[in-house]
Amino acid sequence: MRQLKLQVLLSTLLSYLSVVIGQSCNFSPNPNAQCLPVLNNVCKTVGYNMTSLPNLFNHSTQQEAEAFFNKIAPIFHTSCSVYLAHFLCSATHPICFPNQFQQIHPCRELCTAVRETCIPTLRQIGLEWPDELDCTLYSSYQDSLCVWTQANPCSTMGRSMNEDNRVIVNRVNVNCSGRLVKLQNSSNYDFGSVKHCTEPCSGVYFDQEKQEILLIWITIISLITLLVCVIIFLTFIFNYRKIPNLETPIYYIAVCYGISSLTYVISITIGKESIICNTEFKNQHNESALLTNAQDHPLCLILFCVLYYSILCTWSWWVICSLQWLITSLKSTNMSTKWKICFHIIAWCIPLVFTLTALSLGHVAGDATVKTCWIEKHYELPFLVAPLSTAVVICSVVLVVCFARVVKLQKSKKPESDIAKISALTLVRVGLYCTVYLIPMGLLLCAYFYEFWYREEWEIQYLKCVNSAASNCENSGSPVYAIFMIKIASMLSMGTVSLLWILRSDLITIWRKFCCFCTTNVPEHNIVYTPNGRYTPTFQLHHAMDYPTSSDSSV
Repeated sequence: MRQLKLQVLLSTLLSYLSVVIGQSCNFSPNPNAQCLPVLNNVCKTVGYNMTSLPNLFNHSTQQEAEAFFNKIAPIFHTSCSVYLAHFLCSATHPICFPNQFQQIHPCRELCTAVRETCIPTLRQIGLEWPDELDCTLYSSYQDSLCVWTQANPCSTMGRSMNEDNRVIVNRVNVNCSGRLVKLQNSSNYDFGSVKHCTEPCSGVYFDQEKQEILLIWITIISLITLLVCVIIFLTFIFNYRKIPNLETPIYYIAVCYGISSLTYVISITIGKESIICNTEFKNQHNESALLTNAQDHPLCLILFCVLYYSILCTWSWWVICSLQWLITSLKSTNMSTKWKICFHIIAWCIPLVFTLTALSLGHVAGDATVKTCWIEKHYELPFLVAPLSTAVVICSVVLVVCFARVVKLQKSKKPESDIAKISALTLVRVGLYCTVYLIPMGLLLCAYFYEFWYREEWEIQYLKCVNSAASNCENSGSPVYAIFMIKIASMLSMGTVSLLWILRSDLITIWRKFCCFCTTNVPEHNIVYTPNGRYTPTFQLHHAMDYPTSSDSSV
């Protein structure tokens, strides 16, 4: 019963999200729609083979749609328009694409063209255009996805269609215009559905003010993280031998965060023109194209390698920190040297494999949002989402097991148990660190999913805007600005938070001595043992001449 309630709740939530997402993206969502093979013999020949119901006439089955189609069959038999079959089929049997949130209906322009062409013919035989086929039911091709033709039907009535006689789903009348930059034909890069086209290195989704705010946001977080990570690194150097083995991954994570934040600072200092801009191609506003292939740009490749490798190392060391905590809590003792070596190999080598793979496959390009080199778009799934998802799943499972184990050990009242060998406080501190780490990593994973899933729709909406000759298209179908702010904060925040987990009284004392160069004049102690095994401390004064002496006095 609980499982059934959970499934109902989950399906309701997904339905609500699909409606919300569909409305925000100008879709016509139909959560109950399911792609099915077309059964109508006429509609099988017009260029598509999958449909979904209910349609705009509220037909829930193809049998009902077939009955309605037969009802208006007299219109079809007149052959008054070469587009009649395409219009009637897409109206009664909407086109369905798998993994889409929408049904695709005829464009209003197609309906109007067919109706104006057929009305004279219908009146000659005593028929009228059916009220059910009112063209106001359909959206314009400028507003939504809809069934179009190879050319404008208003200007091609009476002509035959293209040779393969297909229905065309018009996304936009595509061309590389607006602020987009046309690339050479040898480039396979695309923007939306336009081949050999890319955005300028300044980006097209956000206006200049938002881009400057985002750049300032990246700079502030990077500088703060860099400063904190330098402090953590120096603390690690000064106090290396006294750091508990369980906490050493926290220091490695902080160092990796410091390297990644330093890379961001260097990229911002150098400027996007020298890193992600391809001056060989420019748009009509004299803006350089975004770098789409970094194979011939050493600076871009170096920055990418350092940034991508350090980010992946933070994820791998997070996993190692969780696994190390699990092994320690299960064995109730510190790990052997063999385990430490294996963990180092895993934490440093797996990110290296991902980095070299991305380089060898050429999936490195400029990122117009963060103004540095990153994974090429459409490849976030294997190089970002997959490793981060694996880390989140592993750490979540490990944390559940570890907390259960620690609670069990804390309830044990054996004073001489092996758990006494390990500081319970250290176990709790490391466990809390790994748990808190889940928050920014979960947000970062959602941001990567969001960017990967909706990027094509952002590009389509921008193309539709620029092809409609609109004056300002930066905010047309653009991504949620706050998500990019959260993504940057999530990538670097744990480098700053790590400072809270290494603050202890002895570390503060070390830094106070280091900063103030203070030395304490402590007198030397001499230990004198007595025959009964006790000892008495005696002090040797360096300036005894300043004190009165006597033959029977002792200090």
